[in-house]
Amino acid sequence: ATNSLHRIDWPSDGKLNLSSKIVDVVPVVMCPEDGGFPGLYCSNFLQNPWLSDGRTVILSSVWGSTQVILSVDVMSGNVSRITPNDST
Repeated sequence: ATNSLHRIDWPSDGKLNLSSKIVDVVPVVMCPEDGGFPGLYCSNFLQNPWLSDGRTVILSSVWGSTQVILSVDVMSGNVSRITPNDST
């Protein structure tokens, strides 16, 4: 199994409560499709992983046997591989 990434919809008043929604942004991948996204394999996070848009986080993960850089849109769950496929 892989790692998963979650988002908490924080209330605008800044006070977290029991009704705060936790969203599964990138779910666990049990059986990746051939050539598709294998899931998150993150061992650590950058100190400041957020882009200036406030919704994109940059992560380091393993894809196959290669360490890669990914961007994740935490609102849509879209995962993009930044590291080129021919990079080693």
